[in-house]
Amino acid sequence: MTIKEIKQVFTQNKGFITADDLDMTANRYLLEKMLANNEISNLKKGVYVLNNYEVYDQRVLIAKMYPKAIFCLFSAWQYHELTTSLPIKHNIALNRNTKIVAIDYPPMDVHYWQQEIYQLGIENIVIDHEKIKIYDIEKSVCDAIKHRGKIGEDITIEVVKNYINHKAKNLNKLMVYAKQLRIQKLTEQYIKPLL
Repeated sequence: MTIKEIKQVFTQNKGFITADDLDMTANRYLLEKMLANNEISNLKKGVYVLNNYEVYDQRVLIAKMYPKAIFCLFSAWQYHELTTSLPIKHNIALNRNTKIVAIDYPPMDVHYWQQEIYQLGIENIVIDHEKIKIYDIEKSVCDAIKHRGKIGEDITIEVVKNYINHKAKNLNKLMVYAKQLRIQKLTEQYIKPLL
């Protein structure tokens, strides 16, 4: 394989590659050469991004690096149009028993949750032809209520109000999730005044 062919693989993968995309042993020398020439950056072991490639979506990159990650909190609220707050970092959830090494780029806040909370309300979306895991709209609202002390009352109220006005809301599903997360009464206190 040549550097030109490796760059084509980068382009096909929206600006980044993982060890699974290339035969790393056969192409390690070329990747090292590209690193030395500042053509690519090594984000973490086995994950490289093509410098000056502006099209890739950071969420796709995170999903490739951490296949068990689920976008949550601010990342999910923004996706579901529940908040006007733009996240400074991507928020991802992982099972409490899974540990990862934090990286500087893309910027992330990692939340380690119990299995019951982690696996509840996962949906797959497609960004740049890649599947990404994110919490559905009802789980995202429950997360806002559950983490109201950390995120602030104003953001919690904004998320709940936007959910009530959202065409895709499912109040029955919301209350099922709230019961599973043990925040049913609290969720009712936020929801009832807005109905």
